[in-house]
Amino acid sequence: MKTLNSQGFTLVEILIVLVLFSVLMSLAVPNYQQFVQRARRDDAQHLLLMNAQRLQRCFTLEGIYNGSCVTRSASSNGYYSLSAVSTANTFSLSAVPVAGRGQDSDSECTSLTYDHVGWRSATGTDPEKCWQ
Repeated sequence: MKTLNSQGFTLVEILIVLVLFSVLMSLAVPNYQQFVQRARRDDAQHLLLMNAQRLQRCFTLEGIYNGSCVTRSASSNGYYSLSAVSTANTFSLSAVPVAGRGQDSDSECTSLTYDHVGWRSATGTDPEKCWQ
């Protein structure tokens, strides 16, 4: 009797591999997207802290928080824009996601705020995670 020597994969083997691949992707893609959003939040934190440090330097030299000391109005990667409010003795900086850049879908942290006393706050569905 002649044996049939077949090479290749059966349809069942290919379907099993596709099912396993789709399960792995359904787990990996959301985690990757959350990782990217957290990394972009670091960009916003850097923007806020850099400008706060600059304002503190100006206060040390001039005795007032001068709004013209703010050096950047957007984060280095362009995902956040800065709004600054300053008086002679106080300042408040807020980083808000730029529309259409992808970070505006981050519902956990819709904005981050930093002020003259070092108080950090955030808005969103889970603001506790925003400054971690």
